[in-house]
Amino acid sequence: MNIFSANPQIKTDYFFSQAAKVLRLILYKTTQKALLIITYVLMYGFFDFLVEGKENARINHGPLLVISNHKSFLDPPLLGICFPFFSKIYPLRFITHDIFFKNPAGWLLFKSLGSYPACAGQGMEKSLEKPIEVLKKGGTVIFFPEGKRYFDDELHEPKLGAGILALKFPNVLILPVAIFGTNRIGSLWSIIFRRPRVRMKIGKPFRLVDKTVSNDPQLVSNCLMKEIEGLYKQIR
Repeated sequence: MNIFSANPQIKTDYFFSQAAKVLRLILYKTTQKALLIITYVLMYGFFDFLVEGKENARINHGPLLVISNHKSFLDPPLLGICFPFFSKIYPLRFITHDIFFKNPAGWLLFKSLGSYPACAGQGMEKSLEKPIEVLKKGGTVIFFPEGKRYFDDELHEPKLGAGILALKFPNVLILPVAIFGTNRIGSLWSIIFRRPRVRMKIGKPFRLVDKTVSNDPQLVSNCLMKEIEGLYKQIR
């Protein structure tokens, strides 16, 4: 017997849950595209901005794991404008510090952009719950192996999370990206009159299964960070 015919309420609940998922996806895509347009205009209009390796970001399907170093809150939208505007890899989902979800305005803004809280202090399993779910559904996840923003010009030791995530999805396409200069942007005055130098380098996508690496999450994280480091050295 069909479960829906046996219980019409289940059918109704299922319909509304699926409709809610579709509406959330539309919201994420719409708000992200609006933000990407603004980011594109600002970066090319007010910055000495250059992206190398755009041909490597011509990806039109998920699942996709984008890895990058992290210097500024501008990094996620910058990674967004690497891809063709009408690519099917949108929306991009990424972890945001819990503090930005503490008030209703922040919760609404960051949720509508497709981000989700880091769940700090609740364990690695909880923190990776959402990115795992997104990748399982064929979505795109931005992940910063360093685990947080660093405001200097150096790269830092990666955390376990990136390695654990990559090991769970060894056949998922991984796109390495390096970002330089977003930590030096400074004040509005300097943006208008100095045109800060910002560079991005997009590497060639790869799958972990094609790399000779250990099953140790930390060693895998180190491997992913080396991919970013090789690109970073070319744009410093």
